[in-house]
Amino acid sequence: MAVTTPSPSARSATARSASTAAFAIAFVVPGLPDFAHGVAWPDMRADFDRPLAALGTFLVVAAVGYLLVAMSTGRLASRWGLEGLVVRSTLSSAAGLLTIAIAPTWSVVLLGSLLSGAGAGGMDTGFNAAVALREDGRLMGLLHAGYGVGAAIGPGGVGASSVTGAGWRPAYVVFAAASLLLVLPLAGRSLGEAPPQQPMGSPRGVRVPCLAFALYVSLEVTIGQWAFTSLTEEHGIGTFAASTWVALYWVALTAGRMWLGLTGHQLPIRRLLGLAMVGAFVGAAVLWAGGQAAPVGLLAAGLALSVVFPLLMLRTPQRVGAQRAASAVGWQVAAAAIGAAAGPALSGVVFGRFGIEAYGPVVLAMALALTVVIVALEAAPTGTHQPEGTHEGPPDL
Repeated sequence: MAVTTPSPSARSATARSASTAAFAIAFVVPGLPDFAHGVAWPDMRADFDRPLAALGTFLVVAAVGYLLVAMSTGRLASRWGLEGLVVRSTLSSAAGLLTIAIAPTWSVVLLGSLLSGAGAGGMDTGFNAAVALREDGRLMGLLHAGYGVGAAIGPGGVGASSVTGAGWRPAYVVFAAASLLLVLPLAGRSLGEAPPQQPMGSPRGVRVPCLAFALYVSLEVTIGQWAFTSLTEEHGIGTFAASTWVALYWVALTAGRMWLGLTGHQLPIRRLLGLAMVGAFVGAAVLWAGGQAAPVGLLAAGLALSVVFPLLMLRTPQRVGAQRAASAVGWQVAAAAIGAAAGPALSGVVFGRFGIEAYGPVVLAMALALTVVIVALEAAPTGTHQPEGTHEGPPDL
């Protein structure tokens, strides 16, 4: 009797699929430590006798690990598959966070920062690629809403640990444990139907999408990071009220992504992107010229911008083909990470020269630039899925 070997597609079809719940909570985990580092820093630097500015070193090391993995996503996914990339990255994140929690010296903290950053890079690209290949707008919205939930919980966890007198370390143990727990519903399960991934080698084929991601995250983070200074120094709003408005901006971003996951995904992507850019432009205009109503611009901008990142990510397989989706996602999230650092920093240089009164015009100019790039991106022909076996590159966007 002849014995037949199941094809890769047949084996993937019989593999247990990761549940929707696993995807929904997937981005809660990498969101936990991202905004918690700043809350932990006063106690952490006291433990290691570091200067105030050393937090920058910690964050830069994490960013290096993140970028190294993100830019290598195509090669790693072609070797391990998306499932293997995500599981290994989650374990790296857990190892890094635990290393930070038990570190006896500053150099060990930096090693943990590198490992956790690398893990975050692989989780970010792996999950985004898997959901994009499913072409599931509902799941993409929930995925990114989960990050907002994690980013809100993390700082509170560190603060609660410090208030009880336990210090900052137990919170990092909890973050590491959360990463390990995420592995359980993922190990041995499929993240969805996906062809074997191929590396792109360079971002040449996704230059315009990478520019869109860099501009988007620059705008999102610049609005959030500089809003408090603008509200208090330019508009004379009190400290508590201003901080509440800034918090509501991040809440609006998360709420908008939750709406995308629950209802908004039923609308055409092009229409949603168009409405988002109109809303972002209106929000930026209110931030500039709204006077005492300027804080309302934060809500408008947050809600409008919330859907842009997940929708652009959802377009990726259509632009480059399913075989190169993971590689393209890697380059795009790397561009986003660069934008997250460059946007607020360059804006700060402008504000230092012209004053915080330039906040509104800068945000408006960034929203306009993003709109132009998205219009160009949506007008460009997409690279439809290539037939298996072809090695032609994606369109030169």
